[in-house]
Amino acid sequence: MWKHSATVLADVKDAVETGMQNETVAALLAGFHYTGEVTKVNDRYYGSENYQMAYKGGTMCAVTSSTRTQEARGSVVFPSISVRPDAITTELETLTDKYNPVTGVSATWYYDEPTAFLTEERAEPVYWGGSASPIVEYVVQDGRIYLPLRSICDMLGETVTWDQATKTASVVQGETVIPMDSILVDSTSYIGVRGFEALGYQVTYTNTDGQHVATIVK
Repeated sequence: MWKHSATVLADVKDAVETGMQNETVAALLAGFHYTGEVTKVNDRYYGSENYQMAYKGGTMCAVTSSTRTQEARGSVVFPSISVRPDAITTELETLTDKYNPVTGVSATWYYDEPTAFLTEERAEPVYWGGSASPIVEYVVQDGRIYLPLRSICDMLGETVTWDQATKTASVVQGETVIPMDSILVDSTSYIGVRGFEALGYQVTYTNTDGQHVATIVK
């Protein structure tokens, strides 16, 4: 940090010295004058500043300013109740979900990597904390990508249920139970992204130079 600051100061010094070698610049700097004064009268302070720029014996510009301040007593009252940082974070998350809810999820993966990135889609960007971007494993069967059902549903705010007898995962929307065309791998239900169309979502898919992006939006 110190070496970096020293380098910057050295560069500034060199730039000033180089500029001073220019006759016009040197004349302008030589013609710059500044005066400032502060006086106290009783409980008031009066200040004045004067800037003047001269060049080749003539005044180019002159600026005069004046100020008047007065002593006064004041107090600062600090709240007696403090707020924990995690409580603020929780409140921000609650307000964000209420006024800027998740409208979809994007999944990004590469075939040479075993994981995919899930990113929240919202109407407006979230600047205070950033969108959630969990990393999940995906499964390939018959050349088709399957992503973890519950991970995506949790981000979308959908409720997933599991029927142990039939080994079937379903999504509950109001009073409607929608069985999902998923596969079970190591006790985790995976689903192809097109499967979310059964829940009323629109699914788009792109493959650009090996980067695969599937977007699921309401």
